[in-house]
Amino acid sequence: PNVTLLDSGEFLVAAQHFGVPHPTAYPMWTFLSWAFQLVFPFGNAAWKINLFSGILGALAVALCGGLSHNAVRWIFPIAGRKITLPVCLAFSLLFAFSVSMWSQAVIAEVYTLHALLVGLYLASVYVLIRRPESNLVLVVTFFLLTLAFSNHHLVVALTPLTFIVVLLLRRDAFL
Repeated sequence: PNVTLLDSGEFLVAAQHFGVPHPTAYPMWTFLSWAFQLVFPFGNAAWKINLFSGILGALAVALCGGLSHNAVRWIFPIAGRKITLPVCLAFSLLFAFSVSMWSQAVIAEVYTLHALLVGLYLASVYVLIRRPESNLVLVVTFFLLTLAFSNHHLVVALTPLTFIVVLLLRRDAFL
């Protein structure tokens, strides 16, 4: 319910006053956390924005569970019915209670939004693999990638993934 060490205080002030934190300024996180603390009626700004990080972390874990559930059933169609629930539940719980996710979900920090945006991007890549003929899915995949860039620059490591998938499944898109 209060300010923690490192960048937390800077992020709290930026979110509370719609300011600009240190470079790269994390515009997506700043805007969403500012809007959340205006809409949420209870608690002080630090509590609201820390809660916002927790909600984003929970959404990222739920998305991870749903994506892994679908992927396990797709990759292992026969055995997948028996192992899907335990594998996906264990995977989601390991992700939720990992040091990196848990430590960032309880403070004002940009990484839970980063995890959610990366999860949405990977889910759209998964749908693109399943339905490569869909132009809408291709556009949404690139949109989510660029949206993730507005939060954290680590997404640059995922940039080649979409191009590789498109090159392998839709060469006509490069012509």
